[in-house]
Amino acid sequence: MGVALADGDMPVHYSGDFTELATLNNGVVLEGAELAMPDGATSGFRLLAGYLLPRLPRLGVGAEITYLVTDETPTAIDNQSVLLNTTSLQGAVTAGLHLGNFSLFAKSGLADWSGDLETTLAGSDAQEQDMAMGGTAQVHGFGARMNFTPRTVAHLQYERIDAPRLEHLNLTSAKISYHF
Repeated sequence: MGVALADGDMPVHYSGDFTELATLNNGVVLEGAELAMPDGATSGFRLLAGYLLPRLPRLGVGAEITYLVTDETPTAIDNQSVLLNTTSLQGAVTAGLHLGNFSLFAKSGLADWSGDLETTLAGSDAQEQDMAMGGTAQVHGFGARMNFTPRTVAHLQYERIDAPRLEHLNLTSAKISYHF
């Protein structure tokens, strides 16, 4: 279980303890997590693959894929409050520096997203207005991880998507995990 703060200072909790899915013979580690926010509006999954470079054991590289669906996100169009359903698929490359029990990492990538208007705009007819929007936006983030014991891990991360309609997905998260 993790705790996160959205950029709008609204507390958001999300579940998503990463589970190791596989370790390949070449040293690549695959991890995954199902993501869900308690407001019931956003859910999805995240898949990570990472590799420690053999000649530079303190450096790691990886890739991350995230799929998120949000129902009825409040936003404004033409100075009118509306609800928007959004779907995003994000891909990012990651790089990390491992210093004993402490690690730093950064990520950069792209998010392809689409949104459909859930409510009608004033001045339109009574039926739902068919207004679709979407695009591609940059994703970037950074974080730190501290292993206190082999079973106790602290994790801090900042993640941002450069799309005004996806501000609800910008997160700062902190998590302390104890693995039984």
